[in-house]
Amino acid sequence: MVHAKRCLAYHPHDGLYQPKALLSDWERRALLAFRSQIPAGHYVCPQVRLAELVSIVVDPRRFPEALNRVAGKSLDFVVIELATGRPVLAIELDDRSHQQRQRQDRDRFVNDLMEALNIPLQRFTPSMSLDVSGHFVPGPSARQVLARPAR
Repeated sequence: MVHAKRCLAYHPHDGLYQPKALLSDWERRALLAFRSQIPAGHYVCPQVRLAELVSIVVDPRRFPEALNRVAGKSLDFVVIELATGRPVLAIELDDRSHQQRQRQDRDRFVNDLMEALNIPLQRFTPSMSLDVSGHFVPGPSARQVLARPAR
């Protein structure tokens, strides 16, 4: 008697997958605040994977390692310029989980990556006012220009 191999893959209709909210309450409130502060011609994208922000230029043998560093990590928000699709501001909401050592290592990597990509990164804790308006200054044209925050 021949037995068919049992497929171990999960099927979408097995009931194992349930919908959930993409944003936490704090993230939803932050998105609403940021949307009201972002100038015309810009868009706030939530939950952006780091891998979407970079092109990995490395020896093919090191590609899996380089991809692994960015594939599973995301930023809470990225503001893009609609005319070009280019990111102009990254935003992270740092809750209590960011006090854990592993999370701090991840945060240092994200800080370094954003600096290397020349994308300003604004971090907020729950006690801070959610204000990003200072990153944008009116220019001589209708296009808004990003003002780099002081270090």
